[in-house]
Amino acid sequence: MSYYHHAYYGGHGIAHMIISAVIHSVIWAVVWKTMRGLGLADSALLAVGAIMVIAAGIWFLRRIKST
Repeated sequence: MSYYHHAYYGGHGIAHMIISAVIHSVIWAVVWKTMRGLGLADSALLAVGAIMVIAAGIWFLRRIKST
């Protein structure tokens, strides 16, 4: 079995790690700025809403893919 198709074995591992770190940094910066002034109940409501949006997106993509 060949594992050389994976990005880390193709010589792009460092670039992949750098791009991934930048994307994660931007995402966490947005999360922290959004959550800074919220109370516990507001934070919980925001988290539940985000989870519902993500779940709906996954459901929608699976539904499109299956048809």
